[in-house]
Amino acid sequence: MSNENPCVVASKSESRNTSSSCLLSREVAIVRQDSVPQASHERSESLRRRKQKRANPKSNRLVINSWIITTFAARFSGKLNNINRNAMYAIVEIAGQQFKIEKDQTLFVHRLKDDEGSTVTFDNVLLIGDGDNVTLGAPAIEGAFAKANVLEHLKGDKVIVFKKKRRKGYRVRNGHRQYLSKIQITELGASGGKKASKPATKKAAPAPVKEEAPAVEKAAAPVVEKAPAKKAAPKTAGKKDDLKKIEGIGPKIASVLAENGIDTFAALAAADPAAISEMIKDVRGNHVTATWPAQAQLAADGHWDQLKDLQDRLDGGKEV
Repeated sequence: MSNENPCVVASKSESRNTSSSCLLSREVAIVRQDSVPQASHERSESLRRRKQKRANPKSNRLVINSWIITTFAARFSGKLNNINRNAMYAIVEIAGQQFKIEKDQTLFVHRLKDDEGSTVTFDNVLLIGDGDNVTLGAPAIEGAFAKANVLEHLKGDKVIVFKKKRRKGYRVRNGHRQYLSKIQITELGASGGKKASKPATKKAAPAPVKEEAPAVEKAAAPVVEKAPAKKAAPKTAGKKDDLKKIEGIGPKIASVLAENGIDTFAALAAADPAAISEMIKDVRGNHVTATWPAQAQLAADGHWDQLKDLQDRLDGGKEV
């Protein structure tokens, strides 16, 4: 901005408009000069605050956390003071599940066999805490118990069970509602309950001692020499072979052949193809039995490579 005053440049003979414009420009210049230092001060102040935040990034979090703690402590101080931290509690197994229970507590468990309004006693108490005293069972505490009243039997919320297999067109949607029982704990005790009864093992009764009868003297009978008994020929129980290794024989045909006494490769090799066809005539399908004895012979001799080559040459049961 130039320091030259436009009022000096203007002549006295100029109109009043010129003098009024000079006064207006002077006022604008004064306003601009006053506003520059104020704007720079505000900018520097904002930069200072920004640097302070960067230097202490956790300051805002600390303020917010302290405010949250103070607010919730003031709101729930009455509820926190009403909690009895010395109340007796126990961990009990109920219907296959473990629960931490206290007196007058209401909970939902798997459906019990007892009727509504009846009293139930649970003897499988795993842990009992009474203030600073904690008793741990191994696995259960002998004599400890918990009593509860069965308030009602009901069903839980519905759960949707959805199964899907992609690219298979398989979609199954089922619903399930668990059968539950609502109970209320009425009493907890560390002693006075029934002890877990162990199954009594029956001891085997001693075998009665037989009294020996007095020996009676008998007349000696004439000794007759017996002919030596002929030794029976040892039975050769042949091990059954897996006939399904023969191309064209499946589980059904193998069982039919076994019923007719053909359960080894050697027996199948000695059989007539026409007789085999007569045996399996009731089995559904078109079965060509001409090559089965040859395949069985190779299998019985242990020539598996030759058997594989033969089976590769077969087409519909016939050798190509």
